[in-house]
Amino acid sequence: MKKLLTGKIALVAGGTGDTGVGIVRAFLQEDATVIVPGKSARSIASLKEYVAGTQQGRLVTLLADYPDYDKAFDVAENIVEEFGQIDLGVAALESPAASPCLTELEITDWQKMADENITAGFVIGRVVLEMMKKNRGGMYISMCNTEDLEKKSWSALANIAATLQVEMARIFAEGIKQYGIRYHHLFISNMATRARNSRCINKEGWTTPEAVGQFISQLYCGRAGDVSHLFQWPAGIPAGYLQTMPLLPAEIK
Repeated sequence: MKKLLTGKIALVAGGTGDTGVGIVRAFLQEDATVIVPGKSARSIASLKEYVAGTQQGRLVTLLADYPDYDKAFDVAENIVEEFGQIDLGVAALESPAASPCLTELEITDWQKMADENITAGFVIGRVVLEMMKKNRGGMYISMCNTEDLEKKSWSALANIAATLQVEMARIFAEGIKQYGIRYHHLFISNMATRARNSRCINKEGWTTPEAVGQFISQLYCGRAGDVSHLFQWPAGIPAGYLQTMPLLPAEIK
């Protein structure tokens, strides 16, 4: 039986992180060729161990530094040269760690967030979308956890990163809509990852990274059902709505 992503080339930036590894495994189970840039040999080895035993798909890993635009562009061009095109791109960047209020924040923590969440998000989107523009097609996914949009005393960096990523998604989507590229920014509620709490993985109402990957696969193939009512801008969502939806996608138009 043909899988959802058979013959498709998927690039998962952040694919060695707690959210990314589940997405990678879900794509492999749908028979995709999944390309994962990793920042270290150790993170790549951990990913390979995590997906070991998956019967479908092909995993391709390589060392890459997201914030470096020139290197990222070279990597993307090499991917297109070898595989033809990127059909599906995913930015699965990890949320910043808990942080104190900005008046007590260390500058090194700020710089880490700026590099790993803002600059990396821009570079990944800029490079992958440029490759897709040449082929006038493909689907690009960015995402954030809904709890990162909630104002809490310990989440200043997460709030800033998530807010800027949403605005970046809106501007990116506006700039590429004439190229036939589908752009979705996913708002994911109750994300269960190893970093947050491994006991949540099987808890009712929590969303696993694998479930996110499966949803993206279905969305790519147009098999996610009627999702038109979910594609809303956050400001238009009624109070409490985010908390009742385990997985909430939003298309920026």
